[in-house]
Formats: sequence, C-alpha cells, structure tokens
Amino acid sequence: MTIGEVRLRRGEERGLAAGGCWVYDNQVAWVDEDCVDGGIADVIRSDGVFLGRGFFNGQSKIVVRLLTREKIDVDAQLIRSRIFAAWERRKELGFKSACRVVYGDADGLPGLTVDKFGDYLSYQIVSAGMETFQHVVINTLVEIFQPKGICQRNDVSVREKEGLPLVSGCVFGIVPPRVEFWENDARMEADLL
Repeated sequence: MTIGEVRLRRGEERGLAAGGCWVYDNQVAWVDEDCVDGGIADVIRSDGVFLGRGFFNGQSKIVVRLLTREKIDVDAQLIRSRIFAAWERRKELGFKSACRVVYGDADGLPGLTVDKFGDYLSYQIVSAGMETFQHVVINTLVEIFQPKGICQRNDVSVREKEGLPLVSGCVFGIVPPRVEFWENDARMEADLL
C-alpha cells in the first residue's frame, strides 16, 4: 500500500497536538502525488516531524481524518479490531440490546457510525477512506452480532462532499419495515429503512 504525505503549514499542528483528529484543507501547505482520495496519508509537521496517519480525501474540506498517531498499518485487521473494541466498551457500560456501537472518531473509526436495535444493525459511512473498508465493516458486524439484518444509511448529504454516492437499504439478511427491540424496560420500534 502506498502512503501519501500531507505537510502542514507552520503552526497548523496545534489542533492535532491538542487532541484533534481532523486536518482541514486550509491547514495544508502541500500534498504529494501519492495521496489519493480514500487512501492513506501521513500528516507531517512543517519541519518534517510525523504527526499521524489517516484517511485522505482531497475533495473534502477535511483533507485527513486521523486513524493513528503511530506508523502502523491501516488495514482490515485494524478496522476489525477497533469495531470489536468499541463493542467491548459498550458492553462494559451495560449496553446489550440497543445502543450506538461505533462512535466514529471516538472509537478510532473516522466516518463510521453503527447502531444496534436488538437483532438488527444500521450503519453509516461518511468518509471516502472508510468507504473502502465497507465490506470489512459488514463482515465484522455479522461475525460479532449474527444479526437478522443490517441496513446501510449512506444517504446523508455530507457524503456528497466526500465524493460518495447516496445509497441506503438492506446489505445483509432481511430488515423489515419496523424492527422491535428493548431499551431498558421499554419496548421500542424503529424504521431502519
């Protein structure tokens, strides 16, 4: 895998140093020829110091969404392990039937949101980089939850800013018009489609 390089303007590393995980287009001094939309890029300080690695998208105002501050491989195993870790954290908090399983950047999975509604799941991808791992996401969710159905809700306008199509629908199993689930002691219904 070729990794591109995004060099920041002088002083623009402050946001990342403070814990931020996005690099905006106005912070960038230059981008090398190995940067491709949806690919991986290293973020480099103006003096050449490595700051992090993430998803690149030159079409977006958010040029890089950081995945890590280390020089590690960004591959299917990384995405898979982070989804597993996110679910373990939710279970530690007592969630079982209904909850947000993945909170994007907070779980080290920028651009990915996954919600659980009993035996059904719904996910949304809003970054070109995460889109390249969509099959990994679906396969991992099937492995963890053995759901009756998974629905994609990739129909939000922010995807257009990432150069992604708007799509929605069932991607695994069957998702009925209404799904029933329990949240604490309350029986709920949701229309995932």
